[in-house]
Amino acid sequence: MDLQKLQETKQQLLFEKEKQFANLYEITGAIKLLDQLILEMQASEENQPLNKKEPKTEPKAVSST
Repeated sequence: MDLQKLQETKQQLLFEKEKQFANLYEITGAIKLLDQLILEMQASEENQPLNKKEPKTEPKAVSST
């Protein structure tokens, strides 16, 4: 390989590295957002009464005769 080809390869790798850092920051931001939502949901559940399960009534099938 000649010097110019090595320099081009280096530039391509540096560009790819920057793209990967951008992806990493995006993923990190998404994780932080999810962590915040989880904390908010946990706090919301802690403020609800313990016996929060209500019996579900299922509609009965209507028999056709």
